[in-house]
Amino acid sequence: MQLTLFELNQIFDVSVAEAEQLVLELGKDSVYFPGPVNVASEESVQEGVRKAFERFGRIAGCVNCAGIIRAGLTAAREGEYGFWGLQTVEDFRSMIEVNLVGTFSVTQKVALRMVDQEPFNEDQERGVFIQASSLASSDGQMGAVGYAGTKGAISAMLLPMARDLSRYGIRFNAIAPGVFYTPMSAGFLTKDAKPHEFPPRLGRPDEFASLVVQLVENSMMNGTTVRLDAGMRNPRPELINPGGGEGFSNAAER
Repeated sequence: MQLTLFELNQIFDVSVAEAEQLVLELGKDSVYFPGPVNVASEESVQEGVRKAFERFGRIAGCVNCAGIIRAGLTAAREGEYGFWGLQTVEDFRSMIEVNLVGTFSVTQKVALRMVDQEPFNEDQERGVFIQASSLASSDGQMGAVGYAGTKGAISAMLLPMARDLSRYGIRFNAIAPGVFYTPMSAGFLTKDAKPHEFPPRLGRPDEFASLVVQLVENSMMNGTTVRLDAGMRNPRPELINPGGGEGFSNAAER
């Protein structure tokens, strides 16, 4: 028996309008939005998880995709910061709070309830987590020191988490996507960019979702970060569009 999700889903998002639009598109019988959840706030996460278990009675899986990017160079000579600017400690800290602490906080709060659930299948599985890492975790681009650091940490946490929860039948995997067109990347990418080997186009959200489903349903996938990058390795600087979008340092949350 496979562990199959997505019959019922709960969304954690700080953007009320976008979350409510998704509920309208997919139907309130399939998607539940408990109100805005800020993953950087432990209290907000705790309340969101409480509402999820109150609504569904259990959580079979959790996909952590919340993330922000704030660009900036580690250091440079005066006048040579270019498009990126200098990475501020404030921006560095904000990425840690959302990308890293937020991922840990949601994971911990959900896992604390998962451990007491009845197993779903013959393997005695109780749940699965999919964390959003990034190509930047191993192939970080210029100006992305903070983002690369947080995504690298997400990949590094994966195996310890899998080992911590293995006795309860809870699995952990991560996806390290290449360049996908999302509200966050739209701030510094043009939609017709071709950063990958093949296919060269930007990745689509449904392709990310397809891999999530495969990682959920394959019980042998555990403790692994899977690259989803169409053969891309070193990000090319020409992908950056200094004249378009919101600017790299103010890219929207994903």
